[in-house]
Amino acid sequence: MEKLIQIKNLTKCFGETKVLDKINVNFDRGHIYGIIGRNGSGKSMLMKCICGLVVPTSGEIIIDNKKLGTDIDLPENLAGIIEEPGFLENFIVHIRIYSFYL
Repeated sequence: MEKLIQIKNLTKCFGETKVLDKINVNFDRGHIYGIIGRNGSGKSMLMKCICGLVVPTSGEIIIDNKKLGTDIDLPENLAGIIEEPGFLENFIVHIRIYSFYL
């Protein structure tokens, strides 16, 4: 099977808290995958890393034989839906402030 996404020793820390700890997984081309786990287990953080929205503390994400963060900044032809993208709240506040001064 041809590997579309390879994740090697992926770790993400916020201060002393490890959100992802040495994750290793491959996703083959042509398959549909689901990621399941309890609340706070790191599912959304993993997806944010794969989509290029969050930079991992260490490890590699390889998409279509291109290393994320080195060969490409954002994956091509890859999309994800994130339940609560925190950056949008700040973006909306800036739009409201900007609109107020127009």
